[in-house]
Amino acid sequence: MTKEEADLIIAEQNKSRDEILKAIEQEKCELLGIIQGKDKVIKDLEWQLQEMVEDNDYYQEENEKFEKENEVLKSRNAQLKSRNAELKEKWLQATDEGTSWAHLKSLEKEIAKYKEMVEDMKADMCSTKSKVLCNYLIGILKKYGEIV
Repeated sequence: MTKEEADLIIAEQNKSRDEILKAIEQEKCELLGIIQGKDKVIKDLEWQLQEMVEDNDYYQEENEKFEKENEVLKSRNAQLKSRNAELKEKWLQATDEGTSWAHLKSLEKEIAKYKEMVEDMKADMCSTKSKVLCNYLIGILKKYGEIV
């Protein structure tokens, strides 16, 4: 082999080596770009994760507030249910005794009518019938506790 042939082989090898080095350098740059891109993605994900943690903390605090309010409302609801049951029981007792609201109103009207009749008859106490009827009405009013 002559020196020229050897130089030619070396030049080709150098050219191949240069191409390989350029390819490696290009690959290196691409990998660095990918790594940098991944670093950016990782930083973005870390930032999003931090926001999610902060949001989670906020929502946990809000949830605790709502749970406390819910407990207060449950307690109030239980009190109202208890009071409702008491009132219902009183209502049932009242209706069992014949003193429903409508009945009480009708008794009120009846008492008012009898009072009016008594007042009218007090003016006319001359006749015996008026006295008997007046005493009857007074008895009714006493029965209902309107006259002592």
